[in-house]
Amino acid sequence: MATASKCEFAEFLLELPKCEKRLIHILDAGCGSGSDAVAFKQLGYEVSAMDACEKLVKIAATQLGQPVRH
Repeated sequence: MATASKCEFAEFLLELPKCEKRLIHILDAGCGSGSDAVAFKQLGYEVSAMDACEKLVKIAATQLGQPVRH
């Protein structure tokens, strides 16, 4: 399975519809420490995050400033 580089991911973020942010709700499943969820939120998207690791859920919730599901 191929993985995207950070550059490709950044390009993907820039391609998301700019005028329809209020209609897009992003689910970050397997969010880890929440860095991607934070990036989406900073760009103005509504974000829900979840991870299987309870320790990472706590870190992500702190970073994101909202509850993260375990």
